[in-house]
Amino acid sequence: MTADAKAVYQSSLSATHAAEKQGLQMMETQLTHLQNFPEYAAILEAHCATTREQIARIERALEETGGSASTIKEAVTQTVGTVGAAVHAVFPDTHLKNMFTGYGYQFYQIAAYTSLATLAEAAGFKEHKSWIDRSREEEQQAADRVKPLIGSVTLKYLEMETASK
Repeated sequence: MTADAKAVYQSSLSATHAAEKQGLQMMETQLTHLQNFPEYAAILEAHCATTREQIARIERALEETGGSASTIKEAVTQTVGTVGAAVHAVFPDTHLKNMFTGYGYQFYQIAAYTSLATLAEAAGFKEHKSWIDRSREEEQQAADRVKPLIGSVTLKYLEMETASK
């Protein structure tokens, strides 16, 4: 069971690594268009730094388990992240859609880290739970910082849209 659990854990680490790289790519793409939303940009910049730390933690865990990141999976998810942010950019409400997507993505990451903690324990890597829990808490904090901005970013978008008409 431990060998099978370890393989599943390694696969989940690899998937989480790819998802974090995708999220980082999406945030970095969004940041290039947020000059009118400095509060939201500051949150994204801070979370980019946190995400880079999370990626490094996952890479250490992959090394410790003898696993590796899936370059194919990462290439696909990073492309999806870039394309998703680019597609949203052609719409006038791009900032809102990107913020909604990012906010929802935080909850995906919270669930992924919750699952990863369970798998780490089942695979015999209890010592990984502390960094996994920290990553999950960081995702929750990011969501908590974005939530109160949804209204103000929406009003700024409304102001910008109605001023241009």
